[in-house]
Amino acid sequence: MLRLDLLYAKASGFNMLRFISGMAHPYQLDLCDEIGLLVYEESLAGWELANSPKMKERYERSVREMVERDRSHPSLAMWGMLNETNDGPVFREAVADLPLVRSLDDSRLVLLSSGRGTSSPASAH
Repeated sequence: MLRLDLLYAKASGFNMLRFISGMAHPYQLDLCDEIGLLVYEESLAGWELANSPKMKERYERSVREMVERDRSHPSLAMWGMLNETNDGPVFREAVADLPLVRSLDDSRLVLLSSGRGTSSPASAH
């Protein structure tokens, strides 16, 4: 089923897939490499992670594991840090972790947030 989904996407003219709210399965990335589909991937921490005493540790671990596991895939074109996350502790943690992503992979695009509702207090005036 995974193979067919990706082949149908490619046959339909798509050239990129977005894996949101959790990383792609390694088999999916292997298939994307094989058939030439680009990938935009977000970690599980990029969506609905709540502020907590362990938030910083969880966010950083999730992002680090995603990049270290998947950076060898030629289909990987972009890392996503957040999905529709407003300014707050999680957003600020993502900003703080941008250098971490760059230290692990300086060759790909990095998108801080996918938008829609993302604003800082200064831009809300």
